[in-house]
Amino acid sequence: MGITPAPTAPDHFTLDHLLKPVIDEVALFGEAPGVQLPTFHHPQETYVRARIAPVLADSPARSLISGFLGHAGTFFCSFCECTSIEKDRLDVRNFVKRNGVDVKAKARTWKETRTKKGKETLERSSGVRWTYLHTLDYWDPVKHVVLGFMHNWLEGILEHHLRVLWGVGRGKAHQRKAEEINDDGLWEDEDLLESESELSE
Repeated sequence: MGITPAPTAPDHFTLDHLLKPVIDEVALFGEAPGVQLPTFHHPQETYVRARIAPVLADSPARSLISGFLGHAGTFFCSFCECTSIEKDRLDVRNFVKRNGVDVKAKARTWKETRTKKGKETLERSSGVRWTYLHTLDYWDPVKHVVLGFMHNWLEGILEHHLRVLWGVGRGKAHQRKAEEINDDGLWEDEDLLESESELSE
């Protein structure tokens, strides 16, 4: 679709201006029955619908685009209301989960606040800001955001599979990792049986 302008990453105000034309365009395709367009399979036109689905980004961009303050804020999480003081408490059962309706309500209050100081006070007390994605009725700022996709999956698990296990574009460091796996990664018959029994359980 586009690239945010250089030389620095956009702030939330700039990003909203960049999101607006994209979201407005996609929103035209969201209402039933959709927009009539010719397609490969339907050259005489058919109804086409489109919606914006999950946000896939690294943590700072994910927070920015979905209307949260991010890891430096008191309310650093976009999935729960745990504060920075409480983050060492790892008992997830005690965390209050965020819900999209509440987040959107807080974001609307932030948007309607006239002064910069008022907005800063609100965002510190809730960890939430307005984003143009909130104009989409179906979009949920908590459920439609994917955690850790870019660095965990793309640069972590998938890179490991491609470079180390499958050897695609394998450099010296990846070659060493592959050799280490081969040295102590040989499966004995006993390992295979144990794995099969774990799968069946």
